[in-house]
Amino acid sequence: MELLEILNRLISINSVSGQEKKICLWISKFLKRKGFAVEMQEVENERWNILARKGNPKILFFGHVDTVPPVEFWRKNPFKMDIEGDKAFGLGTWDMKGSLAAIMFNAQHAENMAILFTVDEEETSMGSWAVIEKKEFFRGIELIISGEAGNTPKTYGGFGHFTTGRHGVKDYEITKRLEAGHAATQDQEWVNWLCNSMKTFPEMKSKIVVRNFHATSKGFSIPEKAEMDLDVIIHPSEKDFDFDSFLVNHFKTRKDYVKRKTSYLSPYSFEGHPQILRIADLFEKRFGKKPEYYLGTSNGDENVLATLGIPILISGMEGRNEHDANEWVSIKCLKEVSSYYKMIIENDVPTTEAVLAPEQDKPENPAP
Repeated sequence: MELLEILNRLISINSVSGQEKKICLWISKFLKRKGFAVEMQEVENERWNILARKGNPKILFFGHVDTVPPVEFWRKNPFKMDIEGDKAFGLGTWDMKGSLAAIMFNAQHAENMAILFTVDEEETSMGSWAVIEKKEFFRGIELIISGEAGNTPKTYGGFGHFTTGRHGVKDYEITKRLEAGHAATQDQEWVNWLCNSMKTFPEMKSKIVVRNFHATSKGFSIPEKAEMDLDVIIHPSEKDFDFDSFLVNHFKTRKDYVKRKTSYLSPYSFEGHPQILRIADLFEKRFGKKPEYYLGTSNGDENVLATLGIPILISGMEGRNEHDANEWVSIKCLKEVSSYYKMIIENDVPTTEAVLAPEQDKPENPAP
């Protein structure tokens, strides 16, 4: 199948997180026909990770098959690829079915290749937490190539866009006891408390995001409490910072963790790792340009895979509007990245003794 033909087929299959059954079955059948040994690891009822291998590869290509639900205001059917100039539109084209298509396109002719596709990345990464328990599958793997864009607020992925790490995340629920009273006589000092608290965060590389704020009262009264949901987007250099104590002291209140099914995601960085530098050198020699390095400002399955200690290079294609209407990927960049993946497969030879990477400590999971 041609590259755009594969992408069109992937887009046509609804794989909103929780509904990955059909796409997993199709991809599994595709890879088996190309001579891959395929294992389907059930994560939940009819939701499978796809673990595929052919030959004796040292590099693992990674992606997730699920998408977010389509939002309103799509101009056309989000489950039908629509091409306008260099743009291929469709739900998940950039996040991340374009990269899945590039990986699968190259799988058709590869003699030596490992592939891992997971479910549930758009929710709580249940698929990746499940797959890291299968240590034997990762034996001998020296590098993981992720097809995510690895974009930041000012970049959009693309050919030569190398992301070598990602931020982590923790979610908090903040509850503040307020001085309630009659609205005609009591000052609303809690408004000043909120404004001052949000303006006086110390200088840090991590980011604190208010996702929700709620304070209500009955009758003509001042609210008795305020509730906030916060995301702390943790920079790798501040992974050991005590955000728990900081939030309690800063807001002068108590905190709880937002409950989730899986562990929170720790930040990681493989900047300067020899395996990544080797790929960068191959890239420059083949394509005549130096890659540009970034730290991803989001988080996802790569944070989980990083606990294996295997270096991860995120390198996908350029696009726009992930998690929004009219998502698209650049066709030119899709073809460029596909040729770059082909180069990696052709140079997939061991550079160190193949051993199972040591497992790092898993992030603490405060949720029951």
